[in-house]
Formats: sequence, structure tokens, C-alpha cells
Amino acid sequence: MTNEKMDPPQSVASFNEKNYRPSAVEQDLYGWWERSGFFTPDEDNPGKPFVMMLPLPNVTGDLHLGHALGFGGYEDLMARWHRMRGEPTLYMAGTDHAGIIAQKVVEDELAKNEIGRADLGREKFLAEMWKWMDHYRPRIEKQLRLLGCSLDWSRRNFTMEPAKQRAVRTHFIRLYKRGHLYRADRIVHWCLRCQTTYSDLESEHVQRADSLYYVRYPWADAREGDPPLVIATTRPETIVADVAVAVHPDDERWKPFIGREVLVPIIERRVKVIADEAVDPKFGTGALKITPGHDATDFEIGQRHGLPVITVIDTRGYMTPAAGPLAGPDRDVGRRMAVEMLKERGLLVKEERLTHAVGVHDRCKTVDEPLVMKSADRPGTVLIPETGYPGPRQSSPRNPDHLPPGPIGYPTTGPRQTAAVPLFYRFHRILPQRHNPVPQSESAQLPTRLFHWFCPLPARAQTPPQRPACRTASGGTNP
Repeated sequence: MTNEKMDPPQSVASFNEKNYRPSAVEQDLYGWWERSGFFTPDEDNPGKPFVMMLPLPNVTGDLHLGHALGFGGYEDLMARWHRMRGEPTLYMAGTDHAGIIAQKVVEDELAKNEIGRADLGREKFLAEMWKWMDHYRPRIEKQLRLLGCSLDWSRRNFTMEPAKQRAVRTHFIRLYKRGHLYRADRIVHWCLRCQTTYSDLESEHVQRADSLYYVRYPWADAREGDPPLVIATTRPETIVADVAVAVHPDDERWKPFIGREVLVPIIERRVKVIADEAVDPKFGTGALKITPGHDATDFEIGQRHGLPVITVIDTRGYMTPAAGPLAGPDRDVGRRMAVEMLKERGLLVKEERLTHAVGVHDRCKTVDEPLVMKSADRPGTVLIPETGYPGPRQSSPRNPDHLPPGPIGYPTTGPRQTAAVPLFYRFHRILPQRHNPVPQSESAQLPTRLFHWFCPLPARAQTPPQRPACRTASGGTNP
């Protein structure tokens, strides 16, 4: 904070009009606040500090009413209240690079000139991204000033700054080394357009009319009196990835047939009829095709029953060689080919229209393609266990990386309670293997608290002092 006492601007001190005019007062007033250092906490203040990070707005456009209510409303109110109590208060500014949506916005702008991302190449496209961010960041910061937010502008942050990227990598390396996260094959939301995974929060459902196909699965060992096993599906192109047929264990129609085998249409693979409570006996005929490679529910059923995973659609949306006679075209053409083949073989019982909810990526509205991805192929996804670290690490032939055992160790066939967290890094390149830890020379330089990355100390401080407890917005304290 500056030691020089500055007088308030004349436009504020001399304003005596009957009606208040913000344009005549507020810009000069905020400039005076900022130049006087009123929003920079005093380092010599012995009081307990109050630190609050601005929820970073995305650099994809202007702020909206929700930002105004949050940033300029109750958050700024809390910061000013703690500041008026004499506490060293830091309300820290920053912006978020918003990777996926920023990429889409820039691609849409380039598309107006009939230019695609692939036409530019990586480096030129990144340059376009930086132009966009450099254009909108000052606009967002100006809007925050117009709202009167008492932010410390001497410590403003941006999520793509090298220090912030290194802080994230440091934190995730620590989580990995302490056994709080691991890498494993999981089914994820995949966007064919953005070529990225995304979280459940970024997935939305839209009502759409599609065809519901009723397909007959022939019995592998047909017996006299066997009823036709007919399955209803909206995705016949994924039939070639089926590894089982599931029925509800209490469904009297199918209980005698549990354990029998049927032939998967088109590809004629022998699969078993299994029982699982996740099946809705009221949907269709009560029998469900199990395709762990392309459906989240089927993946969970497959994990419970130890079923294999077959992927017949790749990350570009094309049918893979595993699709057999459907290999080659994109998934939409593959669907039409599958329907024609089913008709030719007399396995398509009927077709009817169905209005249902279809999952789409909320950024670009591309229809979701659930995929089971290898940890080395999945950008930006790690699994964080809901359970804590269970004990010391164990090594075995199945656990070469010395990952923790049990619920956060080597993947098992049972269900695992985890949360998928998409981020903007390829963590398979960042998280080290257990036999390849971070070099001691580098790890010794890592900050003991991420606080020192996001709340950088003044340049004159040679060693970071121990951070006192910070009071949180909820009234508690963080060590």
C-alpha cells in the first residue's frame, strides 16, 4: 500500500448535483482507490488475514448479470466488511482461459472466413487463441472496475500463466504420489467435434425423435418352444460391440433363460444372457444389449460381471476394424448399414419413432459418444477416489507401479466409486510413474503451499514467510 496520502479527485469532492450521475464520479473514484492502494493488504498488519479468490470469469465474452450479482454484490461486500474491521484483506483478481469454449468461439470466428483449425496448424491457431484472450481480458477487467469490485490488481492472475500451470502440475503430482488419485480405463463423455473429454456438468440432454429398432437375437442352441429374444435399441451400429444380453433377475419372462447363449446379429458372436438389477423390465421387451464400450450403464454392468470391452467407434466418430462388416464409415453411415444388414437377414422385427433425451456437449451441441479410453489416450482426465488412502502401497506383478491397493489401486472387475475430473492438461505426460519420481533438485524448489503461487509475495521478499491461517468466507479457518 502506498505511503503517500492522495486526495480524492475533484470530480468526487465537488460533485453537488441533485441527481447522481455515475459516469461523472465512479471512474475517477475507482481510479483513486486503485492508485492509493486501498485494495492491497498491508503486509505489516499483524491481524488475521482474510483471503478470497475471485471465481475466475471465462475470457470468452463480456460479464453478465450473474457475474455482477456475485462479484460486485455479496463477494465484494464480504471483502469490504473484513477490510473495515481492520483485517489485512485480499480479494484477488484473475481470469480463466476456458479452454474448450474459447476454442469453439475462436473456431466459429475463423469459420466465418472459411478457415478451419486444421488449416492453420497448432502454432497459428494458438496465436489466434491468444489474440482472442488479449482482446477480452482487458474488457472483463474494465467491467470489474465498473462494478466497483475492491480487487487487488497488483496480483491479478490468468490460468494459462506459466506459474499457474506449474502449480496445477505440482498439485496433481503430489496427489498422485500420495495415492489420492490414479489412472485407469474408464468410460467418458467424448466430443467428436472438440476432440476432448468433458464432465457430467458439461453434458446436457435434449429431446429428439429417433428410430427405435427391435432386433431379434437368435438362440445359439435353439430349442423347441424358445421364445424370440427381441431387443430394442436406438443405436444398431453398436450391436457389433455387444458382449452380453442382460435381463432383470426377477423378470419371470426371462428367468428360465439366464445362462443361455445367443448370437449377436451381423457378427454372430456367441454371448450369454446374464441377470442384473440395472435392467428396466418395463423398457422394450425387458432384455438389454450390453455394450460396455459405448454406454455408461452397460460399462458398469460389464464391470460387475467381468465382461470384455469392444470399441467399434473411434475418437473421430468412424467405425473401427472391430466393427467387422461395418468398419470404415462414420457412425451415422454405420447405423444405416447396420439397419440394411438386419433387414437382409430377417432380424429387424420392427421400427418405430421414439422421442427421448439425447446427451450432447453443452459447448457445441455435438451428440455425446461414450468411449472407454486408455489412460495414455485420454486427454485431461484423472480419477479421484471418494474414499481416502487405505494404507501403504503394495507391489505385485499386477501392480507394477506400486499403486495403492483396494478402491484406489490397480483396476479390479468390481464397480469403483470415483469422480472423473476433466482438466486442460494431458496428465499421462505429467504424472510420473512410481519408479520415476520428480528429481530432487526440482522437488526441492516446489512451494510448500500453493498459496504462494496464487498469492505471490512482493519481489523484495527473498524467502516466503509461513502463511498464517486464512479465514474463509464461511467463517472458519484454513491452516
